[in-house]
Amino acid sequence: MTSAVQLSDVRRRFGATDVLAGITCTTAPGQVVAVYGRSGSGKTTLLNLIGGLDRPSGGQVLIAGQDLAALGEAPLDRLRRTTMAFIFQSYGLLSHLTAWENVEFGLRLASRPRSEWQQSTAAALAAVGLAKRSRHRPAELSGGERQRVAIARALAGRPTLVLADEPTGALDHATGLAIIDLLVSFARETGATIWIATHDLAIRSRVDVAYRITAGHLALDGG
Repeated sequence: MTSAVQLSDVRRRFGATDVLAGITCTTAPGQVVAVYGRSGSGKTTLLNLIGGLDRPSGGQVLIAGQDLAALGEAPLDRLRRTTMAFIFQSYGLLSHLTAWENVEFGLRLASRPRSEWQQSTAAALAAVGLAKRSRHRPAELSGGERQRVAIARALAGRPTLVLADEPTGALDHATGLAIIDLLVSFARETGATIWIATHDLAIRSRVDVAYRITAGHLALDGG
């Protein structure tokens, strides 16, 4: 079976600083991975490299057997749109669109059939508890609600790889754990691989693998 994510001696340098200093690991389809580390340790950088939003200074990133460095911008963009989903700390919602329209827009970007848009959007918003807030724009929603819209948008297109940067950061404890359970259930149901960059130690028991980044290196985190 082809690994969903394979990192081989991945390095990323900014100026004279090695943020990632040679990371090697393999993630199977369907696994849920948490990455811990202090602010500035490289968690977001690692997710950006896996998602092809950034290029490594050295090493190799393979997604489903494809070397991202070997892809041109157009094929890489198509791979991101059709197989990946991103959940950003800043939400990344379009301010002029309603919650419903933001989720639906994600389906368009993922090239999902138009016939699926309504049902998939409704199901995704219901799953995050926002069915009754679907006609509100981001400015009319709380930070936690905006985060849940971003999560609904990410999952609606049924990606095979989800990269979530602090997805529980704007949520209260109970809602945060419910969202993690939703992500885990999604992985179990679809076989999607999920990487979560987080400070939330409470989710460690819910994921399959936990890593910690320290001084640019990745190691298993035993709790």
